[in-house]
Amino acid sequence: MSTPATDWLSQEAQSLRQAGIGEAAVASWRVAAPRDTGDFADDCKTYEAFWALSKTLLSQLPRKPARSEAQAEAAEHLKTVARESRTRFLASHAQTVYDRLTDNCTRFVRVEQLIYDAATLIPGLTPTREQIQAESAHAQRDKEGDEIDQGIFVSAVLAQVQAGTHLCHAMLLPRPEALAQRSEYENRGHLDLGAAEVFRKNNATYVIEKNPRHLNAEDDTTIDAAEIAVDLAILDSQTQIGVLRGDFIQGG
Repeated sequence: MSTPATDWLSQEAQSLRQAGIGEAAVASWRVAAPRDTGDFADDCKTYEAFWALSKTLLSQLPRKPARSEAQAEAAEHLKTVARESRTRFLASHAQTVYDRLTDNCTRFVRVEQLIYDAATLIPGLTPTREQIQAESAHAQRDKEGDEIDQGIFVSAVLAQVQAGTHLCHAMLLPRPEALAQRSEYENRGHLDLGAAEVFRKNNATYVIEKNPRHLNAEDDTTIDAAEIAVDLAILDSQTQIGVLRGDFIQGG
């Protein structure tokens, strides 16, 4: 699969120049742009180098809220080209990447860990945990959209029959935290996880989601506890049904 480099990057390169990025840096970026996919090891080297250079050029621009119109356009071009190259790389190598991350599908790795393992295995393919944490400190309108690169990776994995099926299996397995607390729950019949609570009553296991600030809606602060509680409910051999509901909301 090839892409004509001259036409492909001409508009983007002009945008970078108008944003004040030097001609030498723009030329290096164009030369580094991967045009084909083939051997996995060779592609890793060329694509990693291009993603690193794209990130370097993006860092030369002001943060998103302070960009001029030309700088904003240049930033979007940098991100778009980098994302297109990630899509192209994964179209050829998603199964190989997944095999490396899971020891040829002999280990189950949950998606929230897999996306960061991918960043370590192939720098630039997905954002690091530190990048995502830094992004989370900004308002949505001021983010660069690093989560999009996580989505590109996950969608490419799920598009592979073997890798996608294996990842779905990994996500259906009980979380390690649930297995670690299973004995305590089975003995007590109750466990308070903070943002979620699980308890046994008669022949039912109840999972109560607790997020009173937001009417018990799920968000990043509740999802882990909720998943662990649901796993414990499913694993409960002493009940026949599970009930999921929100906690009581105090009136204002």
